[in-house]
Amino acid sequence: MNAMDQLKQCRPLTARQARVLELIQVMTTERGYPPTRRELRDRLGLKSTTSVQEYLKALQAKGRIQLDAKVGRGIRIMGLLYLEK
Repeated sequence: MNAMDQLKQCRPLTARQARVLELIQVMTTERGYPPTRRELRDRLGLKSTTSVQEYLKALQAKGRIQLDAKVGRGIRIMGLLYLEK
């Protein structure tokens, strides 16, 4: 099963989860690397990075992203190709 097939089988996202995923995609595409949790917090207007982490955990549970807790920018969008600038 390829990445696109896996995405089709994912559970639907809430509106806020979709916004977080969209922001990660935009920031990653623009810069060539994913945002930090603090950058997401600031752009989303949230008060804590814990809130961001909860959204990220939900997106990972739904198969939309993969997280690497050992890396500050350890967010990988499933099915997104990274292009070098």
